[in-house]
Amino acid sequence: MESICVWRICSYDFDDRFKCSIRLDENMTTAFFIAKVNVGEEQEIGEELASFGEVSEVYTTTGEYDLLAKVETKKPDAAISLMTKKIRSIEGITGTRTFFAKKIK
Repeated sequence: MESICVWRICSYDFDDRFKCSIRLDENMTTAFFIAKVNVGEEQEIGEELASFGEVSEVYTTTGEYDLLAKVETKKPDAAISLMTKKIRSIEGITGTRTFFAKKIK
């Protein structure tokens, strides 16, 4: 995928390998991710996500994805590590998309 302004979209499907090439500015500290989860496990997985210190907000959603979470870290590498090592290892998550963002206002 191509860079758009200051963010890049990362995606992961459990049928594929993680593919992401991120170029972020020094002030990047916020990422949002959406997750697909097994039917009926939204609440349990949402609570597990909320237990991570870097996750500041978690919401259930309608549509193709089931959960939306906001991640705040001091460095982009910390957000990437959280996603690849902790969040994607949660049983019941079947796919994710990650959006690194820079606040405009």
